[in-house]
Amino acid sequence: MKRLISTAVIAVGLLVPSGAAAGVPVTLGNANNSDPAVTAGGDGVFHVVWNDMDAFVLRYCQIKLPSLGCVKSAVIPFNDNAPGFETSTSGGPQTAWIVVDPDGGRLRLIHAKYQNEGATYESISTDDGTTFSAQRRVHRCCNSIVSGRPILLDDRATVLIPRASIDGANVHDNSDGESEQRADLEGTGGLYPANNVSVANVTGGTLTTGDDGSNVYFWEAPDGSPLTVASSWGTPALVGPGGDSTMAGGGGDAFVASTNSGGSDTRFEIRKWGGMAFGAPTLIAPTNGYVADLTVTSGGTPAVVYRENGRGLRFATPVNGKYDPKTIVFDDEIFGDVNVAYDESGAGLAVWPRDGAIAAADVTEVADPTTPTFSKTRTKNGITLGLNVSGSCVVRGKSTRVSTGGQGRGKVKKVVYRFGAQKKTDKSNPFSASFTVPKTAAPGARIAVTATHFVEKKTAPRKFSFKINSFVDVCGG
Repeated sequence: MKRLISTAVIAVGLLVPSGAAAGVPVTLGNANNSDPAVTAGGDGVFHVVWNDMDAFVLRYCQIKLPSLGCVKSAVIPFNDNAPGFETSTSGGPQTAWIVVDPDGGRLRLIHAKYQNEGATYESISTDDGTTFSAQRRVHRCCNSIVSGRPILLDDRATVLIPRASIDGANVHDNSDGESEQRADLEGTGGLYPANNVSVANVTGGTLTTGDDGSNVYFWEAPDGSPLTVASSWGTPALVGPGGDSTMAGGGGDAFVASTNSGGSDTRFEIRKWGGMAFGAPTLIAPTNGYVADLTVTSGGTPAVVYRENGRGLRFATPVNGKYDPKTIVFDDEIFGDVNVAYDESGAGLAVWPRDGAIAAADVTEVADPTTPTFSKTRTKNGITLGLNVSGSCVVRGKSTRVSTGGQGRGKVKKVVYRFGAQKKTDKSNPFSASFTVPKTAAPGARIAVTATHFVEKKTAPRKFSFKINSFVDVCGG
């Protein structure tokens, strides 16, 4: 059914940074079979590194938002006769990572070699990415290794590196190129939580997480314990159901995000470290968090990016404890292994492999053409509010979002949303709710949507409520 769009739509303005078109990725360089990584440097500066397997080098690019061009770049060969470096067995290294020293100027480029006798290498920049030292082997370890994001420890010299191998999850550091010392984390036999191994510094210790595809687990090593000794970590404890997990820390806090496909609904969820265990999950979106990546700022703010089928690349940070994902790139591509960084200024950058190249986009929200909005507005006692619903038909079994916006001298305390027989209450701004369209709904059926707003003012009437009625149509009629 064709709908008339109200002229009294409550609009939200989007700011597009100068020098970059929001939602339009830029290509940073060529790459063959490479997954890029990005790390925040603060004040809109981001450090990107990737493998160029065709040229057999590592490439570094420094970006200063709002521009998406490289303000600094460097080429780091990985066949430069570093001790023990083998160039013949399995080609080049795995994902390379940049570790930033917050004291300024020093960058550590860490990468693991995937070969029959794996090893980890380090190159250091002391001039903020202008030049990098020759590679130094910092560890021998493990068959079939895949490394996760390293973290810098409190001594500002030791880097802790999480890895998964055919033997399970382990962590090691960068202290000795001839050493094979590592902590093989227990529980990898029956549980085998060796997927997506991540590490984070928290107040009082260090965390490692991993999943087995069905459940997420964590290990904790207290401050002062040797992190490359397995006994420091004990046995894994359950975080909760989930797979495709990703964990990060900052400001003494840590968060872990994962997709929970158990039960009747799929949920992309996030949990915060509580000092002894991870807390109850908070919903990010009622969908799969495909190729998700999580980062946490130095002040402890989490930010997550993931692919949602039909919606493109999605990004979210919490507002009043709630997550309201935004589309930052509208495209139906796979996005490969996307990686994200975010800083305290609110700047963020996502990078991913794309058609033999490395793509990058900032986290500015773009319009999602698949979800036009229909707004029904009403004014009462000097307060104008709008109920926003999907302006196109809704799909059975899929999620749809309703929200409230408005203006006037008053404060909305809560909104009670009804979507057919379903009911949800939201008590924090921005007000919204997501509902699943019943699979039993008939094609072409109309589902009533209402929002009852509870408002308080400083002038009479001080407290009142009013309802806005709308509807959505089920696709297929």
